[in-house]
Amino acid sequence: MKVVWTILLKDLRTELRTRQTLISTLVFSLLILVVFQFSFDLRGADLITLAPGVLWATFIFNGVLVLGRIFALEREHSTIEALALAPIDRGQIFAAKWSLCVLLMLVTEATVLLVFGGMFNTTAFSPVILLGAVLATIGFAAAGTSLAVVAFNTRAREVMLPLLLLPLTVPVIIAAVRVTSLALAGAGFGTVAPWLNLLGAFDILFGVVCYYSFGVLLEE
Repeated sequence: MKVVWTILLKDLRTELRTRQTLISTLVFSLLILVVFQFSFDLRGADLITLAPGVLWATFIFNGVLVLGRIFALEREHSTIEALALAPIDRGQIFAAKWSLCVLLMLVTEATVLLVFGGMFNTTAFSPVILLGAVLATIGFAAAGTSLAVVAFNTRAREVMLPLLLLPLTVPVIIAAVRVTSLALAGAGFGTVAPWLNLLGAFDILFGVVCYYSFGVLLEE
């Protein structure tokens, strides 16, 4: 954990100093909400039908932007070789980058939920919605962190990453949308629990597989 914490703090200090990722994702996410506001009437009955898709389309675009940036400094300063040569478990590098991605995504998602609730006069900060967002973000970020390394040295990495990531994370996205839809409709925790369990299972699956395969992906 000391190694993971050291790498994570280094990346957080860099992000807080430049704020490039947070500012770009926040502006982009809020722009998407504004576009959807003028495209659909998200009030009354239409809110329950359309809001989950609007929210998760925003969250997915936000996640792809974050994942595209988590190895940007290593690419610009050629420090990925130093991380690869460090006498540490490669999975610890994955854990640090995974944690960074989750934190950045959750900050943006919390802001989007706050703005969404104000724009459409609804309570988006229900415990079920927040739990579903956290679980889905963890799984999405785990798969994305590994695939970001795969796309690291490709010329079309901005295109390659979403092409690889989105098909792999379809079950996570479907479960997250269902959790949000049921929560907005007023369903109880018992109704939503199977979808939350599915999200938790994918978090464990992606986390374990990506942790142990990250070394091979990094070498490639």
